[in-house]
Amino acid sequence: MHFGDGFRAALSSISSHKLRSALTLIGMVIGVLAVVTMFSSIYAIKALVKKNMEGMGWDYSIVIVPGSPGQQTNQRSAFRSVRRATQSVQTLNYEDYQALKDNLDYKTIYGMIENNALFRRRNKDQYVRLRATENAFFANKSYAISEGRQFNAQESEQGTAVAIIGYKFAQDQFNKENPLGKTLVLGTHRFQIVGVLGSDQLNSGNGMNFNQYEREEEMKAVYIP
Repeated sequence: MHFGDGFRAALSSISSHKLRSALTLIGMVIGVLAVVTMFSSIYAIKALVKKNMEGMGWDYSIVIVPGSPGQQTNQRSAFRSVRRATQSVQTLNYEDYQALKDNLDYKTIYGMIENNALFRRRNKDQYVRLRATENAFFANKSYAISEGRQFNAQESEQGTAVAIIGYKFAQDQFNKENPLGKTLVLGTHRFQIVGVLGSDQLNSGNGMNFNQYEREEEMKAVYIP
């Protein structure tokens, strides 16, 4: 059978079975659209993940300098046993951190000492997460300052008694008051609030959640140089 005869036979078959031909055509169109939509969705999700990961710092290095295993905290007995077990392990000190900072190729690097501090306000005592760190921590986490400012160079160098608080801490402790310039009494130390971290933009309304619990807890913390 020649090509022309085959083509005429196909047209004849289509014209004599219009409904079946229409359904077949619709099925093919739906199948193609489904495949195109699936691949488009995959590429869109990949682009969204890449964008948000880049916002957190893609291919970055973090150096955290822990405090001494024996420093006094209010942690529970389960953690005390861990501290006793790790006393024989040599931890990083500030000189180690400076050496890494001077010799590593990094996007962001920061030191941090974390503890729980007794916070007193309006005759009410509670423990809050206290973190001594640097402005690079906020950059690495993509946390923006909504009110006030970050630590300046002199405060970071001298460890001045100033503090930046998370917006959840500000809401819980100061309600609608402006916390800037207020004094925080943490243990036996007093700190002046110079900045407030804004809401976590990385986890707001984009369908992606990156370590949401930890990031929410960080918005309840207090940060000092």
